[in-house]
Amino acid sequence: MSILKRFGYGQRVMEQRILREVEEMISQLRKEEGRPCNLKPLMGRCAANIMMGMLYGRRFEHSDPEFQCAIHNVNELFTTVTIEMEFFPLLFYLPKYKRILDYCMKVLVDVTEFSRAKVAECKKVRLSAFI
Repeated sequence: MSILKRFGYGQRVMEQRILREVEEMISQLRKEEGRPCNLKPLMGRCAANIMMGMLYGRRFEHSDPEFQCAIHNVNELFTTVTIEMEFFPLLFYLPKYKRILDYCMKVLVDVTEFSRAKVAECKKVRLSAFI
């Protein structure tokens, strides 16, 4: 926590980011006009935006296709790997599980590319601020 505070992440900064996402969530819920809706995607986008704000220094619009793709890819990684694959790594040598592993590796590459691109953007913005 002390490392984060050195980078300027005090209670006020996090509080502002969380409140911004809560306001966005309330706005999205008002658009539903009282109709039943699934809160899971909305909550996931809001939580992801808070984390990405910490990582990349900016928030994403919920409708941003790049943001939605990143969330989808992370969800795919967490839902594709099954518990038996965790406990029995030898399963990766079987054809079914090998296909699953190949798919997970492809998704992981996509997540890594997204993250690298956003870090490069952050570096570019920070460097231009010093010039």
